[in-house]
Amino acid sequence: TALPCCNCLRCGRRERKDTCRHKTATAMLLVLCFVGILAATASTYRGTGDVVHGFDNMACASAKSIDSTLGGSAEPYFVGMVPAFEEFWELDQQLDDGSPLLQDIDGLMDTTGPIEHSVTIAADVLSLLGDMLGQPRTVHPRTPEGKDLMHDCALCAKTAGPLG
Repeated sequence: TALPCCNCLRCGRRERKDTCRHKTATAMLLVLCFVGILAATASTYRGTGDVVHGFDNMACASAKSIDSTLGGSAEPYFVGMVPAFEEFWELDQQLDDGSPLLQDIDGLMDTTGPIEHSVTIAADVLSLLGDMLGQPRTVHPRTPEGKDLMHDCALCAKTAGPLG
């Protein structure tokens, strides 16, 4: 016990003999534990500095990455998300109903009306020509009385298909 004069607290126990070797071993063990605790504290302190530097580097790299993603970069060339969205917004504005671009396109389309009409008439005329050339009385002509002229129009037969 802590009080060597009180033998009554040691009931049932035998008398211990503490030698100098036991005390030295215990003291050495405590010193080794204390040195280990100091070494662990020093290592933790050094590691804390590395962690702080790592977080600082991560924050800097993240800021650079966000800056180049949003604003773009020169090398390697990347236009950036904000300028790309601005271009898409301008394109969207140009394609709105009643925008100057669409009004100009409508004006150009209105001036092509006569051309469209002429192309439609030409296509219809060619279709009628193909139908006429493909008729049997054109390919195998006869007289008004119905007599065979013994003539086959090879040009009519060949031309009727592509024109019709």
